[in-house]
Amino acid sequence: MILLYSLYKSFDPFPVHPYNWSPFIVGAWLLAGIAVLVVLKLRGNEAWLTKAGAVIEERPETAEELRHRPAV
Repeated sequence: MILLYSLYKSFDPFPVHPYNWSPFIVGAWLLAGIAVLVVLKLRGNEAWLTKAGAVIEERPETAEELRHRPAV
């Protein structure tokens, strides 16, 4: 509820020109991103999603990284 209220207050009163275009631009980018995800899903091209998940996955530290870690 607090987030919805803060979103409402961000646009009350509606921003003046040229800032009044920003909600529409952000919305267009959001819709474009969702469209790209849907198209890739429908085409069965999901290998990129696995690779993206592997990038942020935690991995064990190497011996060299452990040697450079400061003592706590």
